[in-house]
Amino acid sequence: MASWEALLEPLVGAGRVADLLAAGLPGIGATGSVEPAQINGCPALLVRIGGELSRVERETAVSR
Repeated sequence: MASWEALLEPLVGAGRVADLLAAGLPGIGATGSVEPAQINGCPALLVRIGGELSRVERETAVSR
């Protein structure tokens, strides 16, 4: 069973978010990487496994 803890302060910057995701994704293994990028001018993350692009995650802002 996974143990989840909240961050005490918000993460700022794509690099810090990428580092957190890379550390928290045990399935990515030693051959995977998460790197910050910009897609159409928006912050995004590129997830590579075995050197090949696996997925692209783009930030979505929600206004309340």
